[in-house]
This record gives sequence, structure tokens and C-alpha cells, in this order.
Amino acid sequence: MKLLIITILLCVTTFSFAKETWPFGSEDTNTGFRGIIYDLKQDRDNEITKVGKAGNKTMGFYDGFKDLIRKKFSDNGLKKYFKGDRKVYLKYLLVKKMPAADVPDKFSSDYISPERLIIVYKGTIEEAPTESFRFGGVFDDAICVLVNGKVVFYVSRHKDILRYKPKAISNKRRNSGVDHTAYGDYIKLKKGDEVTLVVAEIPGGKVGGQLLVQLEKHEYAKDSSGDPKLHPFICDDATEEDLKKIKDAGLETENIPKFRFIKQ
Repeated sequence: MKLLIITILLCVTTFSFAKETWPFGSEDTNTGFRGIIYDLKQDRDNEITKVGKAGNKTMGFYDGFKDLIRKKFSDNGLKKYFKGDRKVYLKYLLVKKMPAADVPDKFSSDYISPERLIIVYKGTIEEAPTESFRFGGVFDDAICVLVNGKVVFYVSRHKDILRYKPKAISNKRRNSGVDHTAYGDYIKLKKGDEVTLVVAEIPGGKVGGQLLVQLEKHEYAKDSSGDPKLHPFICDDATEEDLKKIKDAGLETENIPKFRFIKQ
């Protein structure tokens, strides 16, 4: 009887863990959009990197970030940095502002101080809408999307540091900060395309943001500023719980385009 009880408890625990969700992902591998954290301050041997030694933390971070963009966030380019040993799988990025200190332990069993970090999500498209669309969104401190190694969306609160600029900005957006949506190029995705999403945190204070899509031919409702209420970039079917979160965020819940990634 004791053995039976222990077995049941283990099964319940395993099931709960597999379904656990968190703003930056879950343990559900079915989405296939896999995320790993990298600490740009230190290398694989816990030695301080150039990013970690830089007197100006922001400029030092972007020096490393620019190099990684140039290397297309390849495994070879990332290998010199300390990598978390846990992986998460992202369904959609819709993160309310939260302490950056709450992030690293979900990705690593080793302690990582919550600054000068990036989370890199990678996946291979299995299914995508045939219609042209563009990415939109915002993230504190930076967000970047590459398709087959090419930057198609980038926005940062430090807007003048890198040559990558958003193609358009929200009517509410000001000259600095990342409180409002920016937009990338119109593109199409097809089966086999490689998508990389990178989000970054520099000082280690608050972190948050979202990744959205705007279908070129879809008629979106407008908010009070005249900005469209966009769809979330979602990598699976939306549950009722998902739809509530999406609606509460002021986003479009009808006819959400679905993107699927090959399971990793």
C-alpha cells in the first residue's frame, strides 16, 4: 500500500511539474520554442568576460549583444558565455513587469545575478499563416527577432546604440523608453524557417514585455490612441485561460494566427 501511495504521488508530482507555466515558458516541450538563459557577465568557467568587466554596464552589454547579433545568436557565438542548465518552452511572451531577480533560478540550478542577461528562444517552423505579417512588441530592456539569421524586429530602450531600428512605433511612444509597441518588417514564414527570439535585461531591476503579430490584411480594433489591438505571437492553441490573459492585456482574441514549432 505504501508503495502504491508513493507511486501515485510521484505521478501527480510529475504531471503537475510538466504542466507548470510561468511568464517565460513552461516544461511542456510540445511548443518546441525552446528558451535558455545566458549570463554575459561570465564565461563557462565563471570567469568575468569583457561584458562583465566593462566600466559602463550598458555600453559593455551592448558591445556583447551586437557581437551576438552579428553571429546570429548561433550556438558557436553563445558558447563562451555561462549557460543555464534548465530549458523552458515558450507558448507566448506576455510578461507583466516583475523583478528581474525572479527570473534566473527558473533557468539555472546555479545562482546567476539578475543583470546583463539574455534569454534565447529558438525553434523551427512547422506551421505558420500564409498571410504576410509583422512582429510588434516591446521589452524592458531589449527584444530582437531573427528569421534564418536576419533581424526582422528589434527594439530597445537604448534606441541609439545599435543600428537596428523599429520600422514603426506606437502613437503613444516617446523618444526613449520601451513602454509602447514598436513594429518590424512585414514578412512571411514557411515550414523549415528558423526563428530566434532574444530578450535582454541589463541593470537587474524590473523586466517585462510582450511579442505580438500584426497580420497585414486583418482589420484590428483601435485603442484610445489609435493603435491597433494586436494578436499575441502564440505557438499553440489558446486555452480559455490564455484567452483571458490575452484579453486582460488589451489584445485581440479573435482569429488568433497560430504558429507551430517542430518539437525539440
